Amino acid sequence: MNYTSGEYCEMLLILGQCNNQAVAAAIRYAEYYPHRRHPNANVIRRAEIRLRETGSTIIHRQDAGRGRNIRLL
Repeated sequence: MNYTSGEYCEMLLILGQCNNQAVAAAIRYAEYYPHRRHPNANVIRRAEIRLRETGSTIIHRQDAGRGRNIRLL
């Protein structure tokens, strides 16, 4: 299950507060938001990488789902 854009944003803000240390950010996120799902350090690090590479925190899964039928005339 994915996180919302807002949750990813909060993860990355906390990552900045923790001097780019993902383990510390995961711990602090759990402290700030005890009633939410708690991401581990890898989730936070992958969100940062995805934002840098694609400009978005949303996961884009290409070639997922049912294939398209192509009809040539």
